[in-house]
Amino acid sequence: MIRAAATEDGQTVYWYDMALGVYSIVYGEMDDRAPLLSARMTTAYAMPPGEMQAPEPGLQADLSALVLDANGVRQEQHGYSFAEPVPVRIGSCAYTGLPFSQTFDTDPGNVDGFMYLTELGIAYYAWNEAPGEERVDYAPTDIGAAR
Repeated sequence: MIRAAATEDGQTVYWYDMALGVYSIVYGEMDDRAPLLSARMTTAYAMPPGEMQAPEPGLQADLSALVLDANGVRQEQHGYSFAEPVPVRIGSCAYTGLPFSQTFDTDPGNVDGFMYLTELGIAYYAWNEAPGEERVDYAPTDIGAAR
């Protein structure tokens, strides 16, 4: 399990726990250093994380998911679509990035975009496309490891 987190002024704003560095298992947000329980979302897929498909160019995965959040428990379909590798620079480091999108049948038209860094086995939140809105891109400024 890999945790990808966004920080502002040294404080975590949100995070994803991701199976194989890709598949969202837990999403959470922080407010003034405290977890926002109303924003937490936990996902269980029909297969154990270790049996999920490893990211690769062209992979299309449609996964049945059981989701628990502040609104209760529901069944969803999650789509993952991987593109061809692209070069990525973060600070002074160069990586091979594998862009992928995540969609949900419960939120038609909304697309969350991630960049999977093949050398590190992790992904970060890279863009969002929502119906009737312009695409929003997010650029990472650094990558760190925590223990």
